[in-house]
Amino acid sequence: MMTLGMTVGVLSGCQLPGQQSEAPPVRGEGGETIRVSQADIHSAKDAPEPKILPKTRFAAGRLFESSGRWDRAVEQYRKAVADDAGYVEAYDRLGVILGYLGEHEEAERSLRRGVQLRPKSAELRNNLGFELILQRKWAEAEIELRQALELQRTFDRAQVNLGLVLAAKGDFDGAQAAYRKVLPESDAIYNMGLAYRAHRREADARAAFARVLTINPNFVAARKQLASMGGVGAGGEAKGPTAA
Repeated sequence: MMTLGMTVGVLSGCQLPGQQSEAPPVRGEGGETIRVSQADIHSAKDAPEPKILPKTRFAAGRLFESSGRWDRAVEQYRKAVADDAGYVEAYDRLGVILGYLGEHEEAERSLRRGVQLRPKSAELRNNLGFELILQRKWAEAEIELRQALELQRTFDRAQVNLGLVLAAKGDFDGAQAAYRKVLPESDAIYNMGLAYRAHRREADARAAFARVLTINPNFVAARKQLASMGGVGAGGEAKGPTAA
């Protein structure tokens, strides 16, 4: 019985502590036998994962953005700037998305870093300006937007954003001038109507929305604004004075 027990132990392939064995052989493409040792297998398992380049992470972030997976995009952009502290585009997209998600402190920090690295970029200054608008930091936003327009005079988004800032500050003439540089007349007046309403200037707001409808009767948003203020009759006709 002692002999049987020893035989079973050998046939079952029991490996004693410290013993090395080979994995089953595999065949190469030419039919040759390739033997891989356990040491080779452990070495492969312990090998570090291949490093992902920052530009690859940035591309992945853009892909996640395109499908609305904002959290995954943020993750990729954070990793991109962690690996490359000078990656301006990644700082920019990270800041824009974080601002959209309401994480304004990190958003501003990221956008300011981008501007610091590339101060002559009108696009970056506009994006920082818009983030400052979201935080109601009107004076700081105006500085960035005016610098963006100095760098690129035909920059419609920066011009509209400047109009938003000036309107928020109560500079209605400046806001209207900014809007009219780049927007159709009806859109410029509609934006002024929103600004007047935000400042509780109801009569001016009503007049602005009514004026929009005289220019473009199909301007649905203006009609809804006017209706909410009691300025549209049952037949859909605008009532009250029109803006000069």
